[in-house]
Amino acid sequence: FFFQAEDGIRDPLWSRGLGDVYKRQDENLDPAYKYTGWYMHEAGIYETLFSLDEEMNLVPTLATGYDQISDTEYRIHLRPNVKFHDGTPLNADAVVYSLARVMGSANSRHGEFAFIESVEAVDDNTVTIATKQPHSPTIASLVDPLVSIVKPDVNLNTTPVGTG
Repeated sequence: FFFQAEDGIRDPLWSRGLGDVYKRQDENLDPAYKYTGWYMHEAGIYETLFSLDEEMNLVPTLATGYDQISDTEYRIHLRPNVKFHDGTPLNADAVVYSLARVMGSANSRHGEFAFIESVEAVDDNTVTIATKQPHSPTIASLVDPLVSIVKPDVNLNTTPVGTG
């Protein structure tokens, strides 16, 4: 994610600031809008439940881990004491909201998560994802910045509120 600066020097995205991300995203800062999540994630605005380390190993980010309850159910444990930029605590309801908005038919990429049957909050720090049938890459799919965890009920088109 490099952009050519006016002086001809290649400059990493995150050092250029949010204005450059904004200009390149059709004036939309929602990580679930097309492929905006990749830029917003790289700029440090949003995070996902899991990510990949330098050796491409799946590692927890906003989660501390998960348990596979059955062939079609995964229980995800959230990292405690994480806050959104505005100080609101991250909780299971925010995860449910974030995944539900991606899975909704209004999202142009909703088909990528059509394997998910439901996402439910068990308590403030635990979420269960149920798939329609066994789907081994379920947890790995949560690396995609499309499913960045966002604060519910915020106009993400103009006001990005994440945990990054």
